[in-house]
Amino acid sequence: MMNAKRIYVSVVGLMLGHLLGCRETAAPAGPELVCVEACKKGMDHCNENGCGRGCNLVLDRLVERERSRVFACVDAAKSCADSTWAMCATRVGNYVDGGPGPEDFSPDAGPSVEP
Repeated sequence: MMNAKRIYVSVVGLMLGHLLGCRETAAPAGPELVCVEACKKGMDHCNENGCGRGCNLVLDRLVERERSRVFACVDAAKSCADSTWAMCATRVGNYVDGGPGPEDFSPDAGPSVEP
């Protein structure tokens, strides 16, 4: 009888943990919420899911106050795919040059260690 009670308590605990725990579809907050709302109003080619995924993907750019530039790029691309949001995020602000090129890295060079 004790085992049945333990199993019951464990199952109920797991169910409560699942219901109260972090959810994948949790509503965004802060700059992400502002972004989603602006995206839904301003970009006809993006649905709510696309806006949510995109704004989550470019959250660092939102914090850096680059939303308008990212939106302009996504809007011009007429696509709301994750790859579009990611590409547009790399083409604004300090990242407009696309980052370091392959010539900046040497596969043979290890970490530089000063003696």
